[in-house]
Amino acid sequence: MMNEFPKLLDDAILARAEKLCSTLICDGMKDLDIPNGGCLEFGIHAIHPSFKLVGTAMTVETADGDNFPIHVASYSAPAEGYVMVIDGKAYTGRAYLGDLIMGACQAVGYKGI
Repeated sequence: MMNEFPKLLDDAILARAEKLCSTLICDGMKDLDIPNGGCLEFGIHAIHPSFKLVGTAMTVETADGDNFPIHVASYSAPAEGYVMVIDGKAYTGRAYLGDLIMGACQAVGYKGI
């Protein structure tokens, strides 16, 4: 089952968010009624401190290493501009991302995964 895609954030909001560090954004979200304040765990981060990704999150839920929902979402996005966030339910036995999925996402215009 797929949820509806969220409305893309306005470019002005994205430009403002791009100037902030993730700590400030998460601090501002902590009062929202979202699990974990809508923020990733601290251990999940960019592979280099200079890398930054800002966009409208599209969460894909899957489990047990099943990447089929990721394929479905990558070809179902209504427009470019989404950042795919994969919720693998803490399963670490298999990677959710590979060359085929990256190619599909780039083909439809995702800014990042």
